[in-house]
Amino acid sequence: MTSPHTSPTACDASAAADASALATAPPPAGTTRFLLIRHGRTEFNSAGIMQGWTDAPLTENGEANVRTTAEFLAAAPIAAAYASSLPRAMRTGEIIADHHDGLTAEAVDGLRELSFGDFDGRPSEEFKRHVPDLAGFFRSVFTGTAEALPGGESGADFVARVRSAFDDIVARETAAAEGAEGPAEGRTVMLVAHGLTLKVLLALAAGPILDPLPNASICVMDRDRTGDFTLRAFGVDPSGAAAEETSILQGLGEDNGSNPSGHGEQTP
Repeated sequence: MTSPHTSPTACDASAAADASALATAPPPAGTTRFLLIRHGRTEFNSAGIMQGWTDAPLTENGEANVRTTAEFLAAAPIAAAYASSLPRAMRTGEIIADHHDGLTAEAVDGLRELSFGDFDGRPSEEFKRHVPDLAGFFRSVFTGTAEALPGGESGADFVARVRSAFDDIVARETAAAEGAEGPAEGRTVMLVAHGLTLKVLLALAAGPILDPLPNASICVMDRDRTGDFTLRAFGVDPSGAAAEETSILQGLGEDNGSNPSGHGEQTP
């Protein structure tokens, strides 16, 4: 498990150029390159409303930012695409897939966001009152130790669900890439999901990450033929809109002292 990345800002042109080169170049033989993309900004993101399994449409700017991401990835040799079955992720995947002939994002229930139970669809300020230590809570989600929120799912159930869905995708893509002889050729796969879902996957390469993951941003993670993961790029935001995004709880989510990254989490 290796992680040579640094967490780039939305305006880091060098990081964006590196990510573009990674995304558009065929990966080495035996490597599956995953383009991990967070869904576009939604009306609930803008309003500071919790959305786990609850859904909201992309905003006009959210769709525009996804189109920018789609253009950024237009030359990527994407062989297959998957997306959380929640509409905000499916819509994001559809916009990106439209830039690639014959590509369709397959809906995967297991890639849905964490269920926030009774807090789904509620103002994030209510969640903050229930969970004052946000960084601690999200860290426990990624490590699978978070207790279930009322009506929601536990961290262990969430991580197991996401990992199981991803394991199935890895197995399918490994089989698809294998030739009649020799090791699998390099293969690029797009996966569109949610902030917490993607961070469960990124933890395979880098451990728990608390840095904000912008809407419509791209992470690049390679899996080699031995099964090891390497995080090659994190949170690259082709639209540059991340600086305008609000943190979780719409003004109440500033670092509370327990987040070592110095960043607040976002509304999922």
